[in-house]
Amino acid sequence: MRQKLKYLVALGLIVPVMAFGPIVLAHEGEEQTETANQSDTEKQKTLTERIEKNKDQFKIKLRAAEILALKGKCGSAQTKVKTHIENVSANVPARVKAYQNLYEHLNNLVARLEAKDVDTTTLKEQLETLDQKIHAFDDDLETYKQSLGDLKDINCVADPDGFKAALEAARADRQALTEDMAAIKAYVKDTIKPTLQQIRDQLKTQEESN
Repeated sequence: MRQKLKYLVALGLIVPVMAFGPIVLAHEGEEQTETANQSDTEKQKTLTERIEKNKDQFKIKLRAAEILALKGKCGSAQTKVKTHIENVSANVPARVKAYQNLYEHLNNLVARLEAKDVDTTTLKEQLETLDQKIHAFDDDLETYKQSLGDLKDINCVADPDGFKAALEAARADRQALTEDMAAIKAYVKDTIKPTLQQIRDQLKTQEESN
């Protein structure tokens, strides 16, 4: 009898736990799903806002024939955009790292020159400008990535005007990125290198005089 009672007591303790467990798990699952849905909704909202802004900026208003043609080929275009995003993610970080390494190398050079009592005022000012140009490149790179993401994610069949606007935005952002890279290259070549050469000449003169 005691064994039976113990069994019933134990069963009475186990059953509520088993009954309550799935309810808790289900509730947690619902919360996670709700959070994910909210996140997706927010992303869609911001995507829509950016697309509408692009429509206004680039004055997009497609004609019927253009809409029909775009709907027929935008799907394959988005597949190419996805591949391009992967290429950007794989290759561009190397360029970013190269810029960072260049800036760090020149900063270390400034420290070594100052240890030799070399005036580095001009070089340090130029490094500040170079740093600003590198940050501009970083910012424009993130903008370009966002534009590519919008171009990939938009429902191009439902909103062909939006797709065209996203395409124009991506082209403009890519052009800005190209101009950033050209500006950095030109600044290093035409401004920083001559300064470094002047410093070399100065050091050479000091060594010869000594």
